[in-house]
Amino acid sequence: MKSVLIMVKNLRSGGGTETYVLTLAQTLKKQGYRVGIYTSGGTWLGFFRKKGMRIHIAPSYKNSQKLLEKMLKLYQVVHANDQFSVSLLATLRPLPSQVVVTMHGKYFKPAAIRKSSAIAKAIIAVSPPIYNYAVRCGAKTAKLHLIPNGIAIETFRPQGTKSLRKKYKFPAGAIVIGYVGRFTSEKLPLGQRISRILRSFKAGRPNTRVMIAGRLSKKYVKKTGGYIVAGLISNMSDFYRSCDVVVGTGRVALEAIACGKPVLAVGCSGFVGRVTVKNFNYAWRRNFGDHQNRRVKWTDRQLINDLNKIMQLKKNGKTQTHQVRNLMIRQFSSRSMTKKIARLYQKKQFNSGINNILCYV
Repeated sequence: MKSVLIMVKNLRSGGGTETYVLTLAQTLKKQGYRVGIYTSGGTWLGFFRKKGMRIHIAPSYKNSQKLLEKMLKLYQVVHANDQFSVSLLATLRPLPSQVVVTMHGKYFKPAAIRKSSAIAKAIIAVSPPIYNYAVRCGAKTAKLHLIPNGIAIETFRPQGTKSLRKKYKFPAGAIVIGYVGRFTSEKLPLGQRISRILRSFKAGRPNTRVMIAGRLSKKYVKKTGGYIVAGLISNMSDFYRSCDVVVGTGRVALEAIACGKPVLAVGCSGFVGRVTVKNFNYAWRRNFGDHQNRRVKWTDRQLINDLNKIMQLKKNGKTQTHQVRNLMIRQFSSRSMTKKIARLYQKKQFNSGINNILCYV
């Protein structure tokens, strides 16, 4: 049986890397892989176990060489998802022969990228800016592969519950704007800014409701009537379906599109606006505002104007949203992502990932 050990130091609730790991693990299992998760634990540990994941806990992650060496004897491939895991693997002697690394963001330091290039047979970048960043930091292009985030379309789909509308007692005809962000470290200023803009936008619109979700949102955003701060949501597909429009970036944008919602993309690196068929490739090449080669300034008015445009669209807007969803499914389903990654696992020699790049840009 094919097997892979997926490494991620922390299992924080609702994180993009953690969601990637879970999606990949679930899809690999459906394809007949035996999958293990090597981690120090975290707030999402119980959630992973409920999903049927085999977990190997290393409480002292940085110094868990002996445990990791024991685990590696049980798996054919090891797939690291953060620089802590790369650093740990680099201390082993002999080095594992089948290592794959996924770079999820620019928080991978240049030294970690060069280390990945030395020990890994393949390095996956989840967006073109991350690919370019890896090259600038010294990664070997022959090992780099561009494979974007995959979304579980069986979970994120238009059909299903909208229980949050009932939970928060929204009127039947209310227009609900949802924002999902991470209110931590470098992403906190963006979350606070968007929350402030949406609060201002709602003022004077009695039929409009706003829902804010994401890690630590309750700590930094004040809840008022019609302005809901939901905090960390375990059932994100229900959240998206409960909204009429979603503001977000990265994986949030893709998940909301999969649920059939119009998306206004804005992230730490810049403003994309409403995602359409026309600008879809432009949006994804910037990971929907989350990854760009350089940050681009944007104004509050840009976000407000695009929100107004989305809310004014009716039948034609639904058609456009459906077209964007079809485009997203063709390129970003978890099956497609996992199929590409599984090919990397199975190759004995890892060639250039340039063909993967040409598929998307």
